[in-house]
Amino acid sequence: MNSNIIRFAIVLMIVASIATAGVALVYGFSKPKIDEARQRSQKEAIALAFNMEPKDFERNYKLEQLADDGEIKCWKVLGKDNDEVLGYAAIGIAQGYEADIKLVAAVNPRANRLIGAMIYELKETPGLGSKALDQVGGKTWIEELLGLEGETKTYQPLERYKFLWRYHGKTGNNLVVVKSDKEDGVLAISGATITTNAVTTAVNNAWDAIRRAKGGPGSEGESSASQ
Repeated sequence: MNSNIIRFAIVLMIVASIATAGVALVYGFSKPKIDEARQRSQKEAIALAFNMEPKDFERNYKLEQLADDGEIKCWKVLGKDNDEVLGYAAIGIAQGYEADIKLVAAVNPRANRLIGAMIYELKETPGLGSKALDQVGGKTWIEELLGLEGETKTYQPLERYKFLWRYHGKTGNNLVVVKSDKEDGVLAISGATITTNAVTTAVNNAWDAIRRAKGGPGSEGESSASQ
């Protein structure tokens, strides 16, 4: 009886060791690809936060890293030809309804006005918080079915994201969540106020990271995000 228990324990240890080694091996192979995909998502988010298509951004702009505090990074954005400062971008993170929401926020060269924000990691409730990444434009299913032309409006890259477009052009004075479009601020997603608050907090966090990286309050004539 004792020998059976010992034999079973040894077999269990061997199986556990093989499984652990297998997981470590898979992680070792997959981690570089995961990191590469995350970096690609962040670069695309930077471009869209600047209201540009990723290919156009890469062609005309370049990034100069100002700060790297683990997952929180901050960049100065320059023109490729003349090194003109076109703005700043940083990662912002905040707890959403389901998990952390991760985004990139971009501000103008004076760091006192938001150009835009783009989420690159979102795990919110489908049909509610997930609406933070809903896009507009293109054909509806009826237009597809009937072969109609659909909407003809040409959207700016960031404008396609109907919720995130609400952050475009905001200053610290109106970077607040509101429940009516008659108020000055960011109109909350219907049924997903927690997600809206989280995105707004993440934008504020990114803006604060830019201010710290610049070494000053970053408010020339207008309030910054922290005020």
